[in-house]
Amino acid sequence: MKVQIATAVFALSVASAFADEKSCLTTAFTEYTRANFALTSQITTVMTIEMTIAQRRLQEQYCMRAAQCRSTSPIAMAALFSGCLREEAKDQ
Repeated sequence: MKVQIATAVFALSVASAFADEKSCLTTAFTEYTRANFALTSQITTVMTIEMTIAQRRLQEQYCMRAAQCRSTSPIAMAALFSGCLREEAKDQ
Protein backbone atom coordinates (compact mmCIF):
# COMPACT_ATOMS: atom_id res chain seq x y z
CA MET A 1 0.00 0.00 0.00
CA LYS A 2 2.76 2.47 0.92
CA VAL A 3 4.57 1.67 -2.32
CA GLN A 4 1.43 2.40 -4.34
CA ILE A 5 0.92 5.71 -2.55
CA ALA A 6 4.55 6.69 -3.05
CA THR A 7 4.32 5.73 -6.72
CA ALA A 8 1.16 7.78 -7.15
CA VAL A 9 2.72 10.81 -5.42
CA PHE A 10 5.83 10.49 -7.57
CA ALA A 11 3.74 10.22 -10.75
CA LEU A 12 1.78 13.33 -9.78
CA SER A 13 4.95 15.29 -9.03
CA VAL A 14 6.47 14.25 -12.38
CA ALA A 15 3.27 15.24 -14.19
CA SER A 16 3.24 18.56 -12.35
CA ALA A 17 6.90 19.19 -13.16
CA PHE A 18 6.23 18.37 -16.81
CA ALA A 19 3.26 20.75 -16.89
CA ASP A 20 5.35 23.47 -15.22
CA GLU A 21 8.20 22.89 -17.69
CA LYS A 22 5.82 22.98 -20.64
CA SER A 23 4.17 26.16 -19.36
CA CYS A 24 7.58 27.76 -18.75
CA LEU A 25 8.81 26.83 -22.24
CA THR A 26 5.60 28.03 -23.86
CA THR A 27 5.84 31.40 -22.11
CA ALA A 28 9.52 31.79 -23.02
CA PHE A 29 8.87 30.93 -26.66
CA THR A 30 5.81 33.19 -26.93
CA GLU A 31 7.68 36.17 -25.48
CA TYR A 32 10.69 35.49 -27.72
CA THR A 33 8.51 35.21 -30.82
CA ARG A 34 6.71 38.47 -30.05
CA ALA A 35 9.95 40.37 -29.39
CA ASN A 36 11.60 38.93 -32.49
CA PHE A 37 8.58 39.83 -34.62
CA ALA A 38 8.65 43.39 -33.28
CA LEU A 39 12.33 43.64 -34.13
CA THR A 40 12.12 42.12 -37.60
CA SER A 41 9.06 44.16 -38.53
CA GLN A 42 11.29 47.25 -38.33
CA ILE A 43 13.51 45.99 -41.16
CA THR A 44 13.13 48.03 -44.33
CA THR A 45 15.70 46.59 -46.73
CA VAL A 46 18.47 44.96 -44.72
CA MET A 47 19.13 44.31 -41.05
CA THR A 48 21.48 46.84 -39.52
CA ILE A 49 24.37 45.68 -37.35
CA GLU A 50 22.45 46.90 -34.31
CA MET A 51 19.39 44.85 -35.30
CA THR A 52 21.53 41.77 -35.84
CA ILE A 53 23.05 42.19 -32.39
CA ALA A 54 19.62 42.80 -30.85
CA GLN A 55 18.27 39.65 -32.49
CA ARG A 56 21.22 37.61 -31.17
CA ARG A 57 20.57 38.97 -27.66
CA LEU A 58 16.93 37.91 -27.95
CA GLN A 59 18.06 34.43 -28.94
CA GLU A 60 20.45 34.29 -25.99
CA GLN A 61 17.74 35.40 -23.57
CA TYR A 62 15.28 32.86 -24.96
CA CYS A 63 17.81 30.03 -24.82
CA MET A 64 18.76 30.94 -21.25
CA ARG A 65 15.11 30.90 -20.17
CA ALA A 66 14.43 27.66 -22.03
CA ALA A 67 17.44 26.01 -20.36
CA GLN A 68 16.26 27.25 -16.95
CA CYS A 69 12.82 25.80 -17.64
CA ARG A 70 14.27 22.38 -18.33
CA SER A 71 16.96 21.97 -15.67
CA THR A 72 18.52 23.37 -12.53
CA SER A 73 21.87 21.64 -13.02
CA PRO A 74 24.51 24.12 -14.24
CA ILE A 75 26.11 21.53 -16.52
CA ALA A 76 22.78 20.51 -18.07
CA MET A 77 21.74 24.14 -18.43
CA ALA A 78 24.98 24.97 -20.24
CA ALA A 79 24.45 22.08 -22.66
CA LEU A 80 20.80 23.01 -23.24
CA PHE A 81 21.72 26.67 -23.77
CA SER A 82 24.45 25.80 -26.26
CA GLY A 83 22.19 23.40 -28.17
CA CYS A 84 19.41 25.97 -28.31
CA LEU A 85 21.72 28.62 -29.75
CA ARG A 86 22.90 26.15 -32.42
CA GLU A 87 19.29 25.42 -33.36
CA GLU A 88 18.43 29.11 -33.54
CA ALA A 89 21.44 29.71 -35.81
CA LYS A 90 20.26 26.90 -38.11
CA ASP A 91 16.81 28.49 -38.35
CA GLN A 92 18.23 31.68 -39.83
